[in-house]
Amino acid sequence: MSIPNTGLRTQRTRLLIAVVVSTFGCANPFKSFTYDPDLQNVPLPPGVNSNPDQFRAQVAARGGPGPSHNHRRLGKCTLPCLVDVTIAPVGDTREVNPAGSSSAAGPASGRPVAKILNLDATYREDMYGFKPSSLFEYYVWADTTGSGSRARMTLLEVPAVGQPGSVLAIYQKSLLLCIHDVHDPVFSDADFRWCEGLSASTGSFVNQAAMLPLAPLSALLSRVGEFVAGTLPIQPPLWLRCTDGCCG
Repeated sequence: MSIPNTGLRTQRTRLLIAVVVSTFGCANPFKSFTYDPDLQNVPLPPGVNSNPDQFRAQVAARGGPGPSHNHRRLGKCTLPCLVDVTIAPVGDTREVNPAGSSSAAGPASGRPVAKILNLDATYREDMYGFKPSSLFEYYVWADTTGSGSRARMTLLEVPAVGQPGSVLAIYQKSLLLCIHDVHDPVFSDADFRWCEGLSASTGSFVNQAAMLPLAPLSALLSRVGEFVAGTLPIQPPLWLRCTDGCCG
């Protein structure tokens, strides 16, 4: 079962960005609008089992992954390419309260809240570096900071079944409160999206976590509309449906 994608899907490649850059004769004009996570190994959060099989048992204890979203995302390739990536919630993502909410805190104890697979046989995904699922699986772990006052997410890299190695934490950030769309569904969910599926054509809702500068972006898009056809050539980041709205 697959939930229809309600966020932005990137259907363009790096070639599109190159065309835009050459058109305006300047550095990448989308640089200030893109999300660029700083990937680096960090200590495993408390509660994460470093043994891949035992970690998968932790995921199974949460009920395993739910319905997934399927996306085509930019790949790390010699030539422009796209890779197929799936993301699904694990357990109930609404147990997480993002920073800035009335009760900002992670769940009572750390837990996996999302599973991500890169279905491409060869290439990594560009933004988070997801490697092919034949080698690794990826999970989002939600807990609180050391002070216990802020919710955070940690991206975990887990060797696939039969592959050597141990669980690694490759990215970590605080979870932020975004503007809540009252029309959004209320079920547990994980995806790649801006808070409200922001699009240049509607301009409705602003991602409070990222705060995209819409005016200059819209002006830029209006000059290259024949290339982008109304779709932003940028990749939305990881997103969870939380108690007080969305966070990412």
